Amino acid sequence: MSKAAADAVYDALVNNYGNPSSLHSKGLEAQHYVDAARRAAADSIGVSEREIFFTSGGTEANNTAVIGAALSKKRQGKRIVLNDNGKFFYEKVSTALNNIDSGIEHFKAPVHKDIKIYTQAGSRFVSLLTADFLYSTRDIFISSVNQLSLDNKNGYDFTFMQPQKDMNELKYEKLMDDPIVAVISTKNPLSSSSLLSIKDLRDEKFVAYYRSINLRDFTDDFCKNVGGFVPNVAFESHDYSSIRYMISKNKGIGLMPEKFFRLQPYPNIKIVPLKEQVFRTLVIAWDENTSLSKQAINFLQFTKNWFENI
Repeated sequence: MSKAAADAVYDALVNNYGNPSSLHSKGLEAQHYVDAARRAAADSIGVSEREIFFTSGGTEANNTAVIGAALSKKRQGKRIVLNDNGKFFYEKVSTALNNIDSGIEHFKAPVHKDIKIYTQAGSRFVSLLTADFLYSTRDIFISSVNQLSLDNKNGYDFTFMQPQKDMNELKYEKLMDDPIVAVISTKNPLSSSSLLSIKDLRDEKFVAYYRSINLRDFTDDFCKNVGGFVPNVAFESHDYSSIRYMISKNKGIGLMPEKFFRLQPYPNIKIVPLKEQVFRTLVIAWDENTSLSKQAINFLQFTKNWFENI
């Protein structure tokens, strides 16, 4: 840098340091020097002042140059046609700008430290899922409510549920299809079967959840609509451990989603698949009119990955 240039920089920093975009006296003085510098630069390379742009640093200058190169073109009528270099750079710049927009939307998402979950179905999966999520994530509080203690799911970030006909204003992702199987004590002769029909169970006693639990309605409907009978329930409970224990003691047969039961297998119980395949579908749903927090977005992605690997 020449001494004259160095002196000019010093004078600008010490005496003419105003913001050239401001209307106060220091700003107007600074604008005068910027205009003079623009004229000098334009004259030195033989272009108009409108073609001279001052940037705040090298990165901004490089981006401006790259975008200019990308938009280098020849005209065909009223269309702008990019040359090969222009097409290449335009593709790269477009990707970069889209990433910037995505990043801005990410940081605009509301920030909350808690995630509220309403569990209508798949409660055992949700319990294990949330435990794994909390193990991998710090400073997050999860409030989980099941269908026994809440009838209204308003105000919750996510609902774990079976898909319904009326899901207006809800977005959802399917997490799994879990086949219903017969869960039978090894003391029951039917446990030696490799495959059963639901009709084979017509005269058997059953161990089941209370009617207030979603899975009970599902399996009762399966027996009635496919098997043609109403199950003879000898024992019912809301407690999964009690249900498994009673099945192991041959007090009745259970109808369970297979993946659900395999999460925690129990001694002296065998899983026998059914000819009539029916699946219990589990989805995670949320209000399409509500912006998810960054923590909720992370939880959603974690949930999808978790169910892919069970």
